[in-house]
Amino acid sequence: MRNIIGLLAIALATTGCVGKKKYLELEAAYTKLERKQSRTEAKSDKQLDALLVALDDMMKIKRRGLAEVSIEDGRAVIGLEADVLFASGSAELTPEGVAAIQALAPVLRQGNGQFQVEGHTDSDPINTPLVPSNWHLGADRAVAVVTELVKAGVPATRLSAASYGAFQPVVSNNSAANKSQNRRIEIAYVPELAEILPYRQIMDHGTAGKDSDKKGKKGGKG
Repeated sequence: MRNIIGLLAIALATTGCVGKKKYLELEAAYTKLERKQSRTEAKSDKQLDALLVALDDMMKIKRRGLAEVSIEDGRAVIGLEADVLFASGSAELTPEGVAAIQALAPVLRQGNGQFQVEGHTDSDPINTPLVPSNWHLGADRAVAVVTELVKAGVPATRLSAASYGAFQPVVSNNSAANKSQNRRIEIAYVPELAEILPYRQIMDHGTAGKDSDKKGKKGGKG
């Protein structure tokens, strides 16, 4: 785009289609766009570097055999079996679970990556005074993992917790083995929105559309 503007300005000037003032305006627009493009490219490079560092850190976890790492729906995810981390129906980490989380922490606290800890359960209903539903169980387990990661030195500002209950199974809940796979904790790398789409342009476009609708409605009154 910037090359097109630059070439257009030169072409119009050399053919005499525009005056000097118009040429200078086009040249200034070209220079401004070129500077903006340079800043955007530098920012994109920085964001890409941060993303690659985070993904490399996650692959270290897999290479050391600490957990499975996969790409799911475009997200980099660390997968942990809930049966290793927690006793049945409990949101309290077992000694083995504490050890597993502490082993992950040194890798996760490197860099500036943001991570969301997500709790998943099987489809068996639960309803106790402490755990009234699978939503609660998934949430409590996610919070327990976040708490242990913070204790192990991962900055709390880089962590969040979420629960999906029984509603995102990886396999059908039609056997004990499958239910065991669905009971899991996932730690997903969460990139900044700016890294994956031009959100400001989208928001501006949406706002502009609403403003146009409002003006149209006001103009239609009479």
